[in-house]
Amino acid sequence: MDPILVKKGLYKCPVKGCSIVSQRKHNVQMHLRRHTKEKPFKCSYEGCTMAYGWKSSLNQHEKLHVRDGDKKVDCGMTLLAHVAEEENMKLPYNSSTLCKLLSNEKESMNL
Repeated sequence: MDPILVKKGLYKCPVKGCSIVSQRKHNVQMHLRRHTKEKPFKCSYEGCTMAYGWKSSLNQHEKLHVRDGDKKVDCGMTLLAHVAEEENMKLPYNSSTLCKLLSNEKESMNL
């Protein structure tokens, strides 16, 4: 599925009922991922299966691994160690649930 050239320098989303237009073809190509659900940007952290349609979203996600994974709490354990302990997992572990657990934890802490 490719953007439709409406006139010189103006591209439209080809999806019926979608009114997105842009002067840049690339912008419409990126927008199309909303319709196709394509997620070509995959998290590079072992055990994480998260994927995103935009590189910027992946970059934001991967910061969570670094920020929260190394953050020490009062007892001296990292958040990852606490999550693993609470979920009866052993470190290092290969679990696709880690990112979901971190998301739920942040929501419950209103972060």
